Amino acid sequence: MYRADIDGLRAVAVLGVVFYHAHIPFLTGGFLGVDIFFVISGFLITGIILKELKTDTFSFLKFYERRARRILPALVIVVICTWVASWFLMFGNDFKDFSASMVAVVLFLPNLFFYLKSGYFDRVAEEKPLLHTWSLGVEEQFYIIFPIFLALLWKYRQNHRLIMIMLVCALLSLGLSEFLARKNTEANFYLPFSRAWELLIGAMIAVQNAKDSKLLKQQWRYDILSFLGVVLIISSFFLFDKNTPTPSLYTLIPVLGSGVILFFAHRGFIIKKVLSLRPLVWIGLISYSLYLWHVPVFVFMRRQTLNTLGFVEYIPAILLALLLSILTWIFVEQPFRNKNFITSRYFIFILGAGMCLILILGITGYASNDFRNLRVNEVKLAQKANILSTIKKSPFRKKCHAGPKKQIQPQDACIYNEGKPLEWAILGDSHIVELAYELSKKLEQEAVLHLSFSGCAPVFFIKSSVDGCTQWAKNTLDYILKTPSIHTVLIHYRYSSYFDKNSPKPSSLLMGKTPEEKQELFWQSLEKAIKLLVKNNKNVILIDPVPDISYHIERYIDLKPIKNGYIKTIPYSDYQARDLNVQNRIKFLSKIKGVSYIPTLDIFCDKNWCYGVKDNKALYFDDDHLSLYGASLVADRILRNLAPLP
Repeated sequence: MYRADIDGLRAVAVLGVVFYHAHIPFLTGGFLGVDIFFVISGFLITGIILKELKTDTFSFLKFYERRARRILPALVIVVICTWVASWFLMFGNDFKDFSASMVAVVLFLPNLFFYLKSGYFDRVAEEKPLLHTWSLGVEEQFYIIFPIFLALLWKYRQNHRLIMIMLVCALLSLGLSEFLARKNTEANFYLPFSRAWELLIGAMIAVQNAKDSKLLKQQWRYDILSFLGVVLIISSFFLFDKNTPTPSLYTLIPVLGSGVILFFAHRGFIIKKVLSLRPLVWIGLISYSLYLWHVPVFVFMRRQTLNTLGFVEYIPAILLALLLSILTWIFVEQPFRNKNFITSRYFIFILGAGMCLILILGITGYASNDFRNLRVNEVKLAQKANILSTIKKSPFRKKCHAGPKKQIQPQDACIYNEGKPLEWAILGDSHIVELAYELSKKLEQEAVLHLSFSGCAPVFFIKSSVDGCTQWAKNTLDYILKTPSIHTVLIHYRYSSYFDKNSPKPSSLLMGKTPEEKQELFWQSLEKAIKLLVKNNKNVILIDPVPDISYHIERYIDLKPIKNGYIKTIPYSDYQARDLNVQNRIKFLSKIKGVSYIPTLDIFCDKNWCYGVKDNKALYFDDDHLSLYGASLVADRILRNLAPLP
């Protein structure tokens, strides 16, 4: 039976997500609308399956066809249209990454793809037009298994065993999400196992609803409970933010709020009437298309400016997304759901053709550099195309750079110029990878030990929540100390991520401390490690923090004018506001005997501006990592200014 209040709840969910992505003030938890969608989806799909199991008309083929008709036509249209826009508006590695994401979407693996690529709340995440499809991947993977699970357990429906088994599975999933929220936030966010409990809560409510039991005698009690559900959802939208572990026990607040509404609202009056208001129902009907369209529309609008956009600037983009959603609902969603209008045979043919087209475009765009360069040269001036060609990473980044998912102990680390005396060690996070490579090229007669771990702060004597980081840092320091041939250690990090109290990263690296306490603990750990190295006759080199330029370098090349081979990025005052304290602390550490401080800031900045391009060559390969060219300039400065070793 159709329930208008569920469409109203869909509207609340999608508006939360849209307004969150549009940076509406105070709506810091609007992304939880996705969790509400999961509960609704679990509820509705389970209800449909149960109804058919009761009448012995359930068919796996029919189930998956219904899911395909519901999800895929609009998705195919949005992906193809997004590709057209990307052809004109994205360049270089951005276009390559987008092409790869297209393939992941059509293979029903977008959540796994984005799990491997980046975090949902990262700044670069706002540049990914298909990032939001991760939630569809979670649902699609869940519904591969769930109908089989439900059909096998159907015989237990009468004695509450079905509910109990679902409850146990939901609790296990919730426990996993709480564990991963502290151990691996990306896996927790994107993978289906830690999200299953949200869909299962909706499923359990559907099982209980199917019994049509009336638990409360007075209608007003249903209204009070429904109102409580609304309060839980709305409060989470305003009280949660990107630093709230998600999913976790905290996420029970909006999820249970959604469940309460699904179970009680239709038996009450007030909340049912509010959620059934025509404007909310109308938005609920187009909510799927609106969810699909708003992210690519927002991304391409952001890509046309280097200014920070507020909610007012997003209003035209929201209106465009609404228009596209209405058209998609009328001309795509409704026709494809109607089997009398589009038969199963034609549906499979049309859908198959669309998905094959996406695969071809995605694979070609990812695999063929010539294909991308041809497009760039046609659209961009030759000078800008040449600059784009200088955006290069270390060829050994994949092999030599460690991280939570690829842990490399120091005894197994890469050694450049192997066969030569091992005299240098380069130690830090992902921001030393290119520098280690470029230094090794210039230190032809000395071997260089590459020691980098992604997102790993200098936690030599404190504990980090980044998987493997703490032990790696301790092992690395110990290895350097026990290798007498190593006489020089260059230490460098993306300091602002760990030492800036306003950065979100320290909160995920050290639990139970204030930002100021975390900042001081990092400095103390780094200082203690440096003193220990110096005590063991190691020369330590420190350099300035490299400016974060806020946006991907390709975006500056695309939008900014080139003047005398330079492209401006951020004002120098922005660098000072973020990193001056860090720079001063580095200078303080350089007073330790045996430590050399080599100023490198003037490579990137003058008194007014910091630059992303110099002499028609890119200094970065994204928004904060040095390109090979940028790293080579820093390496030259280090070797030129380094005092002769004893």
